[in-house]
Amino acid sequence: MIKNIVISFVSGSLGAVLISAINANMYTKTFGVVDIKGIVDKHVTEFRETKEGDELARTTEIFASSLNSSIFSVAKDNKVILLNNRAVISDLPDYTALVNKSIGDALNANH
Repeated sequence: MIKNIVISFVSGSLGAVLISAINANMYTKTFGVVDIKGIVDKHVTEFRETKEGDELARTTEIFASSLNSSIFSVAKDNKVILLNNRAVISDLPDYTALVNKSIGDALNANH
């Protein structure tokens, strides 16, 4: 009888730990930062140097939409809540490079 109680207790405890681990993995998010101004400045400078007229307008539209979608995509893929680095004073992980890469991929896919 004691053996059954111990087995039930251990099984229940392991189940609770497993559910907690799955829940933490699926729903727990940490914070990170993105240098949005730096991204915009970099691309605007690049566009001014290499694009003109209609091509500049089209590239700017693609950039604007890809900036937003890239931030959401990087946040979702990395299970983080991304904040503008200028609004936060901290040592949070910086996801700017990943967002920049995603934007670059979007711009290259549309050319």
